[in-house]
Amino acid sequence: MRLIPYLHPLWQLGALALALWTLRLGLRMRRLRQAGRRPPRAASGAPADERLALVRRHARTGLTFLTVIAVGYSAGPVILGLVRDKPVFGSAHALFATLTLVVVLSGGFLGYRLWRGHGSPRDRELHAYCMGLGLFLLLIAAAFGLGLLP
Repeated sequence: MRLIPYLHPLWQLGALALALWTLRLGLRMRRLRQAGRRPPRAASGAPADERLALVRRHARTGLTFLTVIAVGYSAGPVILGLVRDKPVFGSAHALFATLTLVVVLSGGFLGYRLWRGHGSPRDRELHAYCMGLGLFLLLIAAAFGLGLLP
């Protein structure tokens, strides 16, 4: 029972790791797109579709990140309210966590539109800004969350 209050922060650290991995994949996609390079050839001589593979991996890790952060967001108030008997949404941590979730889900929606082929170059820029801002807000929420640890 003493370890339960640490589940939420550890879970959200996993979300942060997923976010950074997804960011790394997204930046690789961006570099390839901006360079306009053709993908290298595979050992068989057939062109390797590196960009398509990156898009798929980025989308999978991005969707996993969105799921993990949403579950972690939901677990935070449950753990704080039920296990620790503290006010749930009365902290700066809760405010920044909520802002983070809204911004990240907005960026995820834009990313989904891009993945399905319905996005525009402006959507791509907004996706990058939303997710960058979401990552920044995630770090701020984590800093404020340190004060809530037992």
